[in-house]
Amino acid sequence: MEAISFTTTIGKNRRISIDLPAQIPQGKAQLLLVISSEVPTDARTQRRGSASALLDSKLFGAWKKRADMGTSRAFAGTLRMQAQERRHDS
Repeated sequence: MEAISFTTTIGKNRRISIDLPAQIPQGKAQLLLVISSEVPTDARTQRRGSASALLDSKLFGAWKKRADMGTSRAFAGTLRMQAQERRHDS
């Protein structure tokens, strides 16, 4: 999983375009788009948020109702196993 944060302006046509870094693999992907009118003005604030800011964000609990993920511990274990298998395949 890769997390990329950026700030953009949504125009009248309600469209945005995202150019992803080269290291992002091609293929199917799930994207989570969080839209907030609270845009940080300081670049340092944009890179580093506090734990309380994360708890207050809409990202916290975004996966709460996902039945396919089970517990967070089990899901993290599955992700670790998949990552280890990818390393051995190449």
